[in-house]
Amino acid sequence: MSLKLRPHLSGDCYTKLLPETDAIATAVYQRALRTYPNHISRQGRIQSDAVQTSSIRDLSMFQTYIWLSLLEGNISVVENELLPLCLLVLPCSNVRWQFVQHGIQWLADEIHLHLTSQETLMFSSYVKPIQRLFERSNPEQVDLE
Repeated sequence: MSLKLRPHLSGDCYTKLLPETDAIATAVYQRALRTYPNHISRQGRIQSDAVQTSSIRDLSMFQTYIWLSLLEGNISVVENELLPLCLLVLPCSNVRWQFVQHGIQWLADEIHLHLTSQETLMFSSYVKPIQRLFERSNPEQVDLE
């Protein structure tokens, strides 16, 4: 895919959003908790401290990949690094792919709350291809050997 895009977010936007990484991740985790209260991964119930900690860490990492994509002007880092990692790790963790797809949408929704309308348009031009990339992926097709 390696869709080439041009970054348009101002430096002020990154400065504004980077300190909000944990708050954004926490809000997305809370939404997942409300939507999937009975979800159990290999690490335990979604309400457990361990799952909360790892979920917020993973959502923060995902945001970092999004920001890196914007800075580089393409989503190749997501396509070549993050997606393969998710395809390998998440099925082994008993995390449903649908859960991941919802998480990406909720992450985008939460980030949009912190952006101006112009920034939202630019941000969407990156997050939509990332969403499509994850929608087309199927962890059952990954050969773990």
